[in-house]
Amino acid sequence: ISQLPDEMTQRIRVSWVFGNNWSSSQVTIIDFCNYLNGLNSSHKKDLQFRHIISCPMLDFQRQLVNVSYPILEDDIFTTQIEDFLQLFNWYKDDIILGRRDNRWSIVLISIRLQTGIDKNLGAASAHELYTKWENLVSSFDSNAIQTSLLWARSETEMATINSTFRSWIL
Repeated sequence: ISQLPDEMTQRIRVSWVFGNNWSSSQVTIIDFCNYLNGLNSSHKKDLQFRHIISCPMLDFQRQLVNVSYPILEDDIFTTQIEDFLQLFNWYKDDIILGRRDNRWSIVLISIRLQTGIDKNLGAASAHELYTKWENLVSSFDSNAIQTSLLWARSETEMATINSTFRSWIL
């Protein structure tokens, strides 16, 4: 893992969009965070993973009293999340509520990760790391989305280079 300070390295956001199977997503988020926390040094190095910045479901699960986890009823889950956000308001960017069926409901929950990946890494090398992260995330949940500014930049650069090369050949 690079020795660069965090501000020179890339963060990754992994998000779960809540639909019909949100009780399963609650468990998957916790499992994913616990997996990352338990990575050995060689796996951390392979992914260039440093630490979890934010995993709101870990704190959410810890603060539940007299409620079993995962919460199976949408209304109870939403109410508990709203109460949780009152206590832990720094998670407001990670837990998004929205209107569904004329009531408030969880729309998206994200975790934020700090990597040791240089923000200025070249597109080809960044794409290799993107693929590793994509494979890891999809192994936990094929509906989870992982994003970072570096992934967007590297995909754009690679598409531009490939397009230019193909045009030149023609």
